[in-house]
Amino acid sequence: MKFKILGPIEVAAEDGAVVRLPSGRARVVLAMLCAEAGREVSSDRLIDLAWNGDPPPTSATQLHGLISSLRRAFGSARDAIVTGPDGYVLRADVDLARMRELITLARHGMEGGNLDEPAAILSEALALWRGRPFTGLDSGDLATAGDLIEQEYVSALEDYAETELRRGNHALLTQRLAGWVSAYPLRENLHGSYIVALARSGRQAEAIATYHQLRQHLTEDLGVDPGQRLQALYQQVLSGDLDTPGPDVPRPAQLPAMISDFTGRAEPVATLLDALAGDECQPPALVISAVSGIGGIGKSVLAVHVAHRAAAGFPDGQLYVNLAGASADPAVPAEVLARLLRDLGVPPGQVPADADERAARYRSLLAGRRVLIVLDDARDAAQVRPLLPGAAGCAVIVTSRARLADLVGAQRVDLDELDRAEARELFTRIVGAGRVWAEPEAAEQILRSCSGLPLAIRIVAAKLAARPGWSIASVAGRLAAERDRLAELNCGDLAVRASFRQGFDSLPAAQARAFCLLGTMPFRSFALAPVSALLGLSTAATERTLDALCEAHMLEAPAPDVYRMHDLIRLFATELAGTELDPDERAPALRRLVTWYWAVMHAAAAAIVEGRPLPDFADTDPAAAAPVPVFLDYRDGWEWCQREEGNLTAVIGLAAVHELHAAAIGLAALFTMFALRTSARATWQPAFEAAVDSARATADLRAEAWLLHSLGDVQAAGGDFDAAIDCYEQALANQLALGRVRAAAGSVNDIAAVYYEQGRYAEALAQFRRATDMVRQEPGPGYLIGVFLANQAECLDAMGRYESALELYDQALEVARESGDRPSRAANMSLRAQTLGRLGRFEEALGQHRAALALHRELGGVGADFVTALDAYGHTLHAAGNHGEAIAAWREAAALAESQSDPRAAQIRERLALTDGADVAGRR
Repeated sequence: MKFKILGPIEVAAEDGAVVRLPSGRARVVLAMLCAEAGREVSSDRLIDLAWNGDPPPTSATQLHGLISSLRRAFGSARDAIVTGPDGYVLRADVDLARMRELITLARHGMEGGNLDEPAAILSEALALWRGRPFTGLDSGDLATAGDLIEQEYVSALEDYAETELRRGNHALLTQRLAGWVSAYPLRENLHGSYIVALARSGRQAEAIATYHQLRQHLTEDLGVDPGQRLQALYQQVLSGDLDTPGPDVPRPAQLPAMISDFTGRAEPVATLLDALAGDECQPPALVISAVSGIGGIGKSVLAVHVAHRAAAGFPDGQLYVNLAGASADPAVPAEVLARLLRDLGVPPGQVPADADERAARYRSLLAGRRVLIVLDDARDAAQVRPLLPGAAGCAVIVTSRARLADLVGAQRVDLDELDRAEARELFTRIVGAGRVWAEPEAAEQILRSCSGLPLAIRIVAAKLAARPGWSIASVAGRLAAERDRLAELNCGDLAVRASFRQGFDSLPAAQARAFCLLGTMPFRSFALAPVSALLGLSTAATERTLDALCEAHMLEAPAPDVYRMHDLIRLFATELAGTELDPDERAPALRRLVTWYWAVMHAAAAAIVEGRPLPDFADTDPAAAAPVPVFLDYRDGWEWCQREEGNLTAVIGLAAVHELHAAAIGLAALFTMFALRTSARATWQPAFEAAVDSARATADLRAEAWLLHSLGDVQAAGGDFDAAIDCYEQALANQLALGRVRAAAGSVNDIAAVYYEQGRYAEALAQFRRATDMVRQEPGPGYLIGVFLANQAECLDAMGRYESALELYDQALEVARESGDRPSRAANMSLRAQTLGRLGRFEEALGQHRAALALHRELGGVGADFVTALDAYGHTLHAAGNHGEAIAAWREAAALAESQSDPRAAQIRERLALTDGADVAGRR
């Protein structure tokens, strides 16, 4: 089946019969699928096109119907439209794709001496044109696409005219050119060819008249004069220099082949094409586009793809140079200039010896011409500057691992990793849709391992494509272990590690050392201060080093004072940390890093506890190797802990592995101050387990008991109550063995809390009372008594003994006031309000809720207890009939929970959806 869009849209069956197509939106959808033949078009994009950006709520269902109607029209060829993960793909013979293929083939042939074959190929391409695409279809975006396709066609006309002139066929070409310049009255290149054909046919007067007619059009319509090239041509006609054909002016077509499975990158492609597009009647200023990114991110593929797409706008040729900037032997600009001059027709013996003279001759040859130059893999701006044209009309696309910030006037495009949809599409196009859809989970696992790096995806996909007997799951399993991943990511001459190594080898020694040391940190992202401690440098020196690594794309800075490495770069840095660093350098660096985190965690914990004692075995406040921030209040300390949560737990594990046991113990114990005010995470468990091991390695029973308590909290939050009780009982045994009755009361309280979560309220109440009695046997801060009294009250509330619960809440609140324990006061007021609500005393309950919320906001408006308080306030409001206010409270609770990665966010959002729906139904 053949699809034609170069003119009115038409589909022909195998026997040549024209297929009757559905009308309206179905044709819009088909037109876009044809324009993107072989590439998946997302459902969202098709919907946007079909409804001109204003789709109805049922558009997804209607799109499915449109696709079905097209498939029915295709009959036995219905499989031409393939359903993809995110949209649809047309796999068929489309005239637009064929025209582009022939034009590219002809342009490569025009570099040679024999022009017969390129002329025949162009003639075949032009014969496919039946008129402007997409006319009559109700779509603004398709109209724009049709304009661009017509520009490609007109550029091919210009190529054909030039080829025939170079072959000496000016007389035969004259009549055709007359029609073309009439159809496209503002195309200077077509007019130039027509003027040459007329002059060489002895029709100088007509040639001169044609120039003046064009000049009048340009002046009246656009307010500009013809370009330099056409003006020079006019002078040659006046002087009679075009009576006979002169020597051919080379039109290089050096772009590498465009990769057929190019995928995604819609935004950077559009950005680059917009920059390169210009008015043919008034060439734009010199356009320089600098594409940067890490090795393997797809810079060269993007540049070549865009260059092919834009080639029609540069009829005087396309130059391509691999500058080998990431290699040990980058190209020398003077040598590149010599090659470019030869490519532009300068005989080898006439190439100037001096580099500056070569650059000047190069700029002179390009003046007045429209040439697109691709400078691939530049090392730095100094390598690029001598290769830039000097005048408007030409354009340059530069790719580099460096950002080339000092390349003045350049438009910068930083490439990031592919998003998941783009990565899946690339993988599917190489491996095959059938295999991917048969093993979707394994395919997703591979994509996670490749972290959106196009080179990695291509390597894995190429391996699978070459081995049809392999399952996707088998390859996914080989990539699962991080330590083996880079070794697996190679295929033939493609290798991720080798690509990264090129970038690393180009770094100066100080930056290379810093990069290796960064590999010792088990972090996905990090701030400046801990790196300053790690490197042992001043803040200013560290910032300069990190900025340089960002410039080289070995590091990223997505926000101020936030740095991160691509996941695969991080694995590479970790490898180098083990092979390039001396242990005598690595160990002190890690000690400085751990010590800094210990010192800052101590300061943050002190702000969070608001006067409560910190565990004395973590009280050592070591001198940090970098400045320690000052935390002004509870919120300040809590927010730093939230930002650094993942790094803190990783540092605890790092300290334990490297036998920095005191630091592992101290960090973990101080981290508990934050953990107590946050919903416990399963991700904390390895850190607390490592800290418990450190405590046991140093035979520190007090620290072990404390950390077992924290480990038990994580296990209880995850629902593993047996493991939690085991931890609490071990902690209890340690504290009793040490004669620390007050601390042992905390373990009894923890066991009671597990009973409460299991619904064993009578047993829980007995243990809470036991804990309260124990804590009174030993002098110490009074806040613990208040905590245990409140826990008893919660039990009584759950048992329906509301009045007794209120009495205990009152006692707990008094203790919290006397001890200055504001966080407990806020939590207990919220709990007391819930009990009042259950008694139907809504006015009192809501007043108590609001007082609790005010205190939470005074504390900074953060933490798990604030989420609990907002959620409870919503429940009481709803029970009191204030549904609108309840929804507002739950929305605030959900937003806060989401901002803190609190797992309760989903449950609150679900309740909101149900409540909103019920309220709407009630209003109806």
